[in-house]
Amino acid sequence: GGADTGSSSAAVAMPAGTEAWQIEFAVAIDANGDGGGQVRNGANGAALYDGRVNVSSWLNLPGATRVTSLIAYAYRICCGDVTTTLRQVRTRQAGIRQVELSVAEYSARVRPILAQNNYWGQFPVVLGDRIREGRASSVNFDGFALQALDAVGPR
Repeated sequence: GGADTGSSSAAVAMPAGTEAWQIEFAVAIDANGDGGGQVRNGANGAALYDGRVNVSSWLNLPGATRVTSLIAYAYRICCGDVTTTLRQVRTRQAGIRQVELSVAEYSARVRPILAQNNYWGQFPVVLGDRIREGRASSVNFDGFALQALDAVGPR
């Protein structure tokens, strides 16, 4: 059979002045199902997650992505049932920086924290935006990952 058009939830709006930054969601495809689920940005319909497997997980949104409403979307390719569920959304104030690592140390002899294999956002807005250092060079993030390692977290 041909592709089914699928079905969407109504857009779920975030409270005024906030944006989503973590989403807990699930996609359930029955044993005979052939399809998938998406979590979409309600403002423009862009897929934030798209998968064709059963999953129950978290989705971290990149700092540059401003999401003020969400849509759960399920699609079938031929048969069976598919359900996409938005379980929980964590919000933050829109436009406020999200510090993910804060380092305070009491001695200059302490070796820097190694943070090269993490994704800290888009350069040059890393220091002061995602990482807060009590002393310059207390975090070594040289050569940090240029994109998120995967779209699922926190872990």
